[in-house]
Amino acid sequence: MAVLHRAYTCILIYIRLLLVSMLMLNPSISLAEGTPFDIEEVFLDVFINDQRKDTVLLLRNEGRLFAGAKDLQLWRLRLPDINPLTFYDEDFYALDALTGLTSKLDESTQILAMRVPPRLFESTLLTGQ
Repeated sequence: MAVLHRAYTCILIYIRLLLVSMLMLNPSISLAEGTPFDIEEVFLDVFINDQRKDTVLLLRNEGRLFAGAKDLQLWRLRLPDINPLTFYDEDFYALDALTGLTSKLDESTQILAMRVPPRLFESTLLTGQ
C-alpha cells in the first residue's frame, strides 16, 4: 500500500513539473500580428531635450525602440494612437510612432537622447492663486 501511495505521489509531482515547464515555454508577451519574436531588453539613460530623465528599461526589436507606457506618462508624453506591444503585462510603444520625435542612441555610453517637440507633451494647466 505504501509503495502504491509513493508511486502516485511521484506521478503527481511529475505531472505538476510538466505543467510548470509547459507554462514557462509560453512567455507573457503579445506582439502585433507579423512581429517577430526577437525582443531585446536594454537599460538606457534617457535624455529629453537635453534634460536627464532616468535610467529605464526599453525594448529593442529590429532597430526600433519601445518605451513603457508608464515611462512615457511620467515624461508627460502623449501615448501614440497605436496598439502597444505587451511584454510581461506592461504596454510598450514604439518611439517612432511619436511623429516628430527624433532620437539618437549612443551604444558606447548607453544614452538615448531624444528631441521632442512641444505638441507631443501633455498639456499643463496652471491656476493663478
